[in-house]
Amino acid sequence: MKPIWFDTSIQQFKNAPDIKSVGLHSATMMSSWGFFRKLGGEYDFSHIDMETCKRVANDPKFWIGKESNMLVLDLEVIDLHSDDLPYRDHVHDQFIEAVQIYRNAHPGIAIGYYSELPQNAFYPPLYASGEPVWAHYKAAWETWTKNNKQVLTNLDDATLSVTQKGLCSVVDRVFPSCYSGSKAALPMPDNIRWWKLSHDGNIAESLQYQKPIIAYLTPQYQGRGEYFLAGVWKEMLLHSLSNKNVDGVCVYQAVVAGTEFDPAANWWTETLEVIGKTL
Repeated sequence: MKPIWFDTSIQQFKNAPDIKSVGLHSATMMSSWGFFRKLGGEYDFSHIDMETCKRVANDPKFWIGKESNMLVLDLEVIDLHSDDLPYRDHVHDQFIEAVQIYRNAHPGIAIGYYSELPQNAFYPPLYASGEPVWAHYKAAWETWTKNNKQVLTNLDDATLSVTQKGLCSVVDRVFPSCYSGSKAALPMPDNIRWWKLSHDGNIAESLQYQKPIIAYLTPQYQGRGEYFLAGVWKEMLLHSLSNKNVDGVCVYQAVVAGTEFDPAANWWTETLEVIGKTL
């Protein structure tokens, strides 16, 4: 059985389940608080603050209850694929430095970026399916595949010519975002049909990085609150885990802190069914 991780978003539930007791794995998700300074109560997203990275990475209090063997860095608020070449190179360097900071503080832990290798996309991968309904996404697919190659190399700061291996060389795993489309655009059952093709397209695109592929899934529409109908989550999990190129699945949920955990919720009971557990 391939491993299934739940990232630290599950800890937002009141009375959250003990996932390790049923054979699931825990992953640490590092988002804005681990990269940006707060100014007047708001994060400064203009740049990654390396001092913040160092402070959080080395703060033992932060890691209490969050220890795991996998660290997922979430920097999707920063555009890693800007057309501004000097800016893109600068951001690329910062992404690499952030990995090095967290690795130095937590040696032995597997580290990677959520939805950067490859770039987060639901519709562009559908173009490659050959389905005529998605033919108008050709330009988006071409841009997407071009962007996904940018992380394979790095640029010299002065000449902006390729000089060394890029972000891909410093991560241990890749975490393609395999979320669903929106409910408004793609209600079930169409959503699950197209989701499978988009998922497989994202996985195929991830192969170029030659790293273990951990598909990032969610039991909610776009990871934003509303859960799927009964049976959908189980079908998604089984589809992802059956892909020969997927090495495991990591699960995210948008949870309002303090929400009471429901052990009878579809997403939980179906996860247990997939791993052969019963309530």
